Amino acid sequence: MDEVFKNGQIEIVHQFLNYNNTGIEISIKAIIWSARNGKTDLLTFAFEIYPHLVSPIENVGDLITESGNLECLQYMIKNYNVGITINSFVIAVQNRDFLMLEFLFNNYLHLNPHPSLIPMGEKNMINCLRIMFSRIPEKIHTYQWDLNFLLKLALDSQDEELFNLFFKTLRPEFFHWLVKSNESGVNVFKMFHHMKQSDLHTLFRLEAELYKRGIPAPDAELIGNSMYYFNKRLWMRYDPQNQDEYEVMDF
Repeated sequence: MDEVFKNGQIEIVHQFLNYNNTGIEISIKAIIWSARNGKTDLLTFAFEIYPHLVSPIENVGDLITESGNLECLQYMIKNYNVGITINSFVIAVQNRDFLMLEFLFNNYLHLNPHPSLIPMGEKNMINCLRIMFSRIPEKIHTYQWDLNFLLKLALDSQDEELFNLFFKTLRPEFFHWLVKSNESGVNVFKMFHHMKQSDLHTLFRLEAELYKRGIPAPDAELIGNSMYYFNKRLWMRYDPQNQDEYEVMDF
């Protein structure tokens, strides 16, 4: 029966059962094979006819992820509530399956995949990074993500939109972390230097944090004239009574 099942055609399975009504069952191996090959019709048949064989298999979702058939995975999740584990992220990364990985990051971020799972150097992965950065405010305390690692990903990506998104999603309390050392502050300003357009509000927040810690902000020429109006230096005046308030003075 397993060999008939592995033929991959549900019609042949039905014909075999009709002509051989002997109570023959498929095995768990056949179900695993169907999942790994993303056979939606065979999996549906197995879930309906052989639920007692399906129930012991805890990682059906991971097996379908291995097949790369995203439509099959979505169908089985919707109709049969198949489970996904952190292994699905690992499998998708190993397969360089960008669509599958983006789906997982979008829907299963609560499984706390570490950012190191993201294969850098692939432009397709920028979407996954955007998803992670957009969820930082609600996830950072719960899952203890490494902000240094995320910042490095943003810097290495050389993607302006992504870099700005990283800062826009950080609440003020996270921003204090950013410039706790001279090195991190300089790295951020170097990134701004390479960007054609940057969020001035973000730059001002950075300078305020640097100022509070006695770290000299890089010279205007390092950052680039695009960050300033009429090539004039914008200075920050930090109000110690309100840690998140500052004003900009144009000289």
